[in-house]
Amino acid sequence: MPRFSQRFSAFPVYPLAHIPARKKALIAAGVDVIDLGAGDADLPPPPKAVSALQQAAEVPAMQRYGFGLGHVPYREAISAWMQTRFGQRVDPMTEIVPLLGSKEGLAHVAFAYLGAGDVAIIPDPAYQAYLGGDAHERRHAVRVCAAAAHELPRGSR
Repeated sequence: MPRFSQRFSAFPVYPLAHIPARKKALIAAGVDVIDLGAGDADLPPPPKAVSALQQAAEVPAMQRYGFGLGHVPYREAISAWMQTRFGQRVDPMTEIVPLLGSKEGLAHVAFAYLGAGDVAIIPDPAYQAYLGGDAHERRHAVRVCAAAAHELPRGSR
């Protein structure tokens, strides 16, 4: 097996990695566990959403890679929602980025806005994605306890 790179080895242990084993042990001990750990849904998706996904899977154009463009009506719907919810106009083609999930976006924010030697203040605990962009580009990540964020100097939040 090849050895991991130094860059990869610099990542800390994932903060939620131990939860499944701990949950399993507690259940085995007879404890009624309410898992608030990973953000998994505790209810099934609405039948209307499942039906819409099934119908979309039948459309040949939806069976291809979007190559970053994504589904234009989806981009337009996001733009309309931003206008309705926040009163903010955003261009669906240049200011909306369809992602696989929010962690993917978080990992790439540092690539877009931070250069070598810049400092990123990230919450602790945090998803590994917060560290991703920093560790790859030799940026400096300062971990700040999320509960103590109110103690940051004015203007740094």
